[in-house]
Amino acid sequence: MFTPRDIRILYRMSREARRRGISAAEFSDTMTDEDALRLAMKPVDPARWGLPPDDDITADVPPRDPRLAEVVAAARKSQWEPAAALLAGHGADWERRAVDVETLADVAVDVDWLETWRAARPGDPHAATVHARMLVTLAWKLRGARLARQTSAEQFAGFFRTLDAAEEATTQAIDAAPDDPTPWWTMVTLARGQQMSHDRFRRIWAGLLARAPLHRYGHDQALQYWCDKWAGTHERMFDFAEASAAKDPSLSSLPVQACYEYVIREEKPIWRSRRARLALDNLLDWLAGAGAGSIHEHHDRSIAALGLTGAGRHDEAVEQFRLLGRRADSWAWSYSTDARLKFLTTRWDACKKARRPSR
Repeated sequence: MFTPRDIRILYRMSREARRRGISAAEFSDTMTDEDALRLAMKPVDPARWGLPPDDDITADVPPRDPRLAEVVAAARKSQWEPAAALLAGHGADWERRAVDVETLADVAVDVDWLETWRAARPGDPHAATVHARMLVTLAWKLRGARLARQTSAEQFAGFFRTLDAAEEATTQAIDAAPDDPTPWWTMVTLARGQQMSHDRFRRIWAGLLARAPLHRYGHDQALQYWCDKWAGTHERMFDFAEASAAKDPSLSSLPVQACYEYVIREEKPIWRSRRARLALDNLLDWLAGAGAGSIHEHHDRSIAALGLTGAGRHDEAVEQFRLLGRRADSWAWSYSTDARLKFLTTRWDACKKARRPSR
């Protein structure tokens, strides 16, 4: 017997099929995941809250930094010189360097320009740093994003083989640029995949902190290491996140990230707890001040929007979505197999339960 909810969904399905000029059966056969969720959730009109239309939301966007976007475009044409010049000009801006290295490493997985650079300049520390990061990126692509029980033996073999090569390349990058924290961040990233012991990880972590005590990307990756799903426990993860945030407001997102990791792992409510409330409040304070102009603002607002929606703080969540605009390219959305759809469904939920905007 159909429930009232089933009947509503069937009605919406029939109405959408008519709008497209096809039969309900044809619509059912061609329905996408987004179509199914739209039928189940009945999306709102985001324009009522001053938000971009659903069709404008995308996870496929160029880098925010125009210069980096130009360098990426050149790399896709197998031109390595602009990348070399960009990385050579970072100085001690380690956060910017991390963004640029990760972006270029991602391009190097798909386009064979990095090997030309390495051949032209053997021993170049910038090329070595990108090469090490590229191997880590490749390893995770080979493994895939699914849980261990959903990952094949062949995927795991490629993952571990590539991580071994990445560890060797990262050691070489560290030797080539002793003062640069970026290869240490890469080593922190691969530590969980390599199943490094706590003692060894702590030595690597100390190496990163000695060069950049507040390295945000390093802290993000260390939190992953201490997660229950990798080398830690929920308690270790929260202890690390909260101790890090206490060091400096720029690390305020870590306790919110920890809450999200807990929700994903345990599928239990936490967003309305005192711990999550304090974490969200501290992150919002950061975003209301210096965080509004930081290089991490987009990611911080994305995880804030997720947490605020889960916490029932829908008006505040809508405000974060307003500031996020049309970009669904944060890592916070990529935990889902469809980052854009995760962004949209969270935004729909926030808007539906928020107070209606004044006209």
